[in-house]
Amino acid sequence: MSRILAGMCALLFSLSASVFAQSYKMLYEFGVDPAGPGSANYWSTLVQSRGGYLFDTSNGPIIFRMTPSGKLTVISNKAGRGGLSMGTDGRFYGSSVSGGAHGLGMVYQVDSLGNFKILHSFGSTNGDGDSPAGAPVQSFAGNYFYGTTSSLATQNDSTVYRVNKYGKYEFLKDVPKVSGSFMYYPLVQGPDFYFYGTAPAGGAHNAGSIFRINSAGSFEVLYDFDGTLGSPWGGLVQTDDGSFYGVTQTGGPNGTSSSGGVLYKLAPDRTFTVLHSFGAAGDGTLVQGGLTIGNDGNLYGTTSYGGANGSGVLFRIAPDGSGYSILYNFVPHANGNYPLNPLTQHTNGRFYGTTGMGGNNDFTVGDGVIFSYDAGLPPFVSYLPVYGSVGAKVDILGQGFTASSQASFNGVPAQTTVVYPTYLTAIVPAGATTGYITVTTASGTLKSNRIFTVQP
Repeated sequence: MSRILAGMCALLFSLSASVFAQSYKMLYEFGVDPAGPGSANYWSTLVQSRGGYLFDTSNGPIIFRMTPSGKLTVISNKAGRGGLSMGTDGRFYGSSVSGGAHGLGMVYQVDSLGNFKILHSFGSTNGDGDSPAGAPVQSFAGNYFYGTTSSLATQNDSTVYRVNKYGKYEFLKDVPKVSGSFMYYPLVQGPDFYFYGTAPAGGAHNAGSIFRINSAGSFEVLYDFDGTLGSPWGGLVQTDDGSFYGVTQTGGPNGTSSSGGVLYKLAPDRTFTVLHSFGAAGDGTLVQGGLTIGNDGNLYGTTSYGGANGSGVLFRIAPDGSGYSILYNFVPHANGNYPLNPLTQHTNGRFYGTTGMGGNNDFTVGDGVIFSYDAGLPPFVSYLPVYGSVGAKVDILGQGFTASSQASFNGVPAQTTVVYPTYLTAIVPAGATTGYITVTTASGTLKSNRIFTVQP
């Protein structure tokens, strides 16, 4: 077993070592293979699996997996437009704005081989909601996945729900338009155990809102956009200090009702701060994809238009708003343009994303591409769940794991079981405190991209 693991990890590290620094690469072009994905989806994000693959949905409807080098395989044709998240059981949990028993959307479970199960079909009751877009996310407790619907059949309300992996569904909240509507994006659970999210429409000024809700359905609007900064587009990301970051699609000092956008911060004390205004000369504009936190602590994202070629940019900015820089200007058609969704950072250190247009085989509109971008960041490890007490099992993703690899929690060695060269489990050890997780490999020590919180 150790020889197999060692051989596989050597292969993985050789692949990582051969990548190009600070460079963009088109990996897959949508629409080329008649049996493959038709085009990129809105509201979806590439998700890393235990085996190191990237999984996502596309228009088709199709669920696929892809190697980090771009080899794509279709595993299911049962899902519609929506997103995926991975649970601690290694399966993927997805949403679809269509399909299901009533044609109004569904929540489903799918494994890495494509075995598909509908957990709930929306539209079964008048107040059930419909068109769930953002992927349901697993709670820290692990017993339920929480998500939203973007509408409520006959009105502009949205709803919040939860469902477990066996299909037990519970309606949590009907959110009226005055509090926010068309909730398209995944929720984020904060350290206070509330789920945080954005609504791009509705609210006090009909320009969207930031909200939170707990597992009992207690709902609160935290910030109402008034239209001057545009409407929130994309979900929220949270840094280790508890601050939330997001973007608006348009508006701001350099924008209009159809251009610009801002990047903002909502601090734990609810102070709202604009960190960057898009749309100045040479900058990106029309921000639709949301943000990703890199393992260097910076925020990464894309714009759909603007930049040197007018086709969008890939940017980086520090959490305090300093150091904003354009890393890549998308090129019309040839290698993909009009990026749609948040970037995903694979544990190999590279970022992956999708565009809604472009590709070598269609120079007019195009069906989009899957791309990678190497910002020169090192490999790391990520983990699920993000909180745990002593004795809890933690799933750790990375690369180069061997039978002798050792996981530690803030310097305290843990009982470690290597399952694949890209996946191991560890038990939170006695004496562990809140801090980074590290894993030793033959090529060095990998550090987690986030701080792991040890609960009392």
